[in-house]
Amino acid sequence: MALLPILRYPDPRLHKKAATVSVVDDSIRQLVRDMAETMYAAPGIGLAATQVDVHKRVITIDISEDRSGLIVLVNPVLVSARGEAECEEGCLSVPGYYDNVTRAAEITFRAFTAEGKPFERTVDGLLAVCVQHEMDHLIGKVDSGQRGKRQPGWAIEDDVVEIVAEVLDHPLHAVAHLEHVLDRDAFGDADGQVQVGFHSFPDGRRGAGGRHVDH
Repeated sequence: MALLPILRYPDPRLHKKAATVSVVDDSIRQLVRDMAETMYAAPGIGLAATQVDVHKRVITIDISEDRSGLIVLVNPVLVSARGEAECEEGCLSVPGYYDNVTRAAEITFRAFTAEGKPFERTVDGLLAVCVQHEMDHLIGKVDSGQRGKRQPGWAIEDDVVEIVAEVLDHPLHAVAHLEHVLDRDAFGDADGQVQVGFHSFPDGRRGAGGRHVDH
C-alpha cells in the first residue's frame, strides 16, 4: 500500500470527471487499498479517486470510530433520494473549511465492490451524506469556499430516477447516463454549481460526512 497525495482546491484536476471502471481487476483493488490508507492517514472518513488524481469512479468510505467499517463503491449510481437533512461538512481537498449543507436525508444507490460484485443499499444519516459528497467529487464538483445553500427542490427529479432505474440492468453503462443527468441543474444551485459540503469529527478526522438533522 502507498499514501497518495491529495489534490487541494483550486487544483483544476478536481473538476475532471471520473471515467467508468470497465473491469474491476487487481489494479482497481490496489487503488482501493492505497485510497483507504490515504483516507485513514489524512485522517478522513471518505475519499474519491478524483481527489488523488485518479479519474476513475471509485470511492472509499469508513464512518466507524475504530476504522473497521471500510465501504468500497466502484461505479456508484444514485437510484433515488428522499427528504432533506442539514449537516456541517468538511473536505480533505479544502482543508479547514466547513459549511452547513442541505442534502437528501435518505438515498438508495447501486455500486460494485472491490471484488466486482454488484450491490444495492439504502442509507441515511452520516453515511448518506458521505456517499453524496464523494459522488459529487466523481463528477468534478467541489466547493470553492463560497458559502451558500442549495435551492429548494435540488434532489433528483422523479423522471430522472425512472430513467436511471431503467438502465440499471447494465450498471456499468448506467454511469455515463447518470453523469449526463448530473450535469443538469437538478443537483445545483441557481448557477448550476453543487455546494459540496464537509464534516469534522471530535478526534480531528475530516471528510465527507455530517450532522444529521431531520426537517
